[in-house]
Amino acid sequence: MKKFKVQHLDPMQTLIGKKLKDIFYQPVAGVVSDDNMFVVNFECEKSKCSLNVFCFFRIHQADRILLNSSDEYFDENYSKLGMDDYNKAEENKFKKTLLSKNIYSVKNLLKIAKIQSVSVSGIADIKIVFDNDVIIELLLDCLYDGYEYYRFIENDSNHHVICCSNGVIMYSS
Repeated sequence: MKKFKVQHLDPMQTLIGKKLKDIFYQPVAGVVSDDNMFVVNFECEKSKCSLNVFCFFRIHQADRILLNSSDEYFDENYSKLGMDDYNKAEENKFKKTLLSKNIYSVKNLLKIAKIQSVSVSGIADIKIVFDNDVIIELLLDCLYDGYEYYRFIENDSNHHVICCSNGVIMYSS
């Protein structure tokens, strides 16, 4: 592992001109990670390129939030789920929640859109802009030691991992 530099994620520039292939939510908290994961797959030439996201995740267009990491905690009518309802939603893979409703909407909105730009900040936040002005953002949201924020998987094999060590953003491949 080494201290993160923006150049470490230069391979993400290969996403420009590509389309979203799929997005889904994977409940892996307590199994693979401390948190659940969003998986964002992109259409690439030879195989898949993917983002596995454990940190704060948001998709928006203009002044409207389309999908947010906390959508798992709300029903389709924007009301907060109680603990029992949340547990039932988790057992049913979050069907009939704001999360499933918003993922469906985002998939439809991005069916034909292409990625226009990818930018990475000095603290490893990511901003992916589509040609229909939809924006995907990944924002590092904690300094938990050993925490994996996300990984960019390039062509099924090259993993670019962003994590935290002693309050420092780190990179490994």
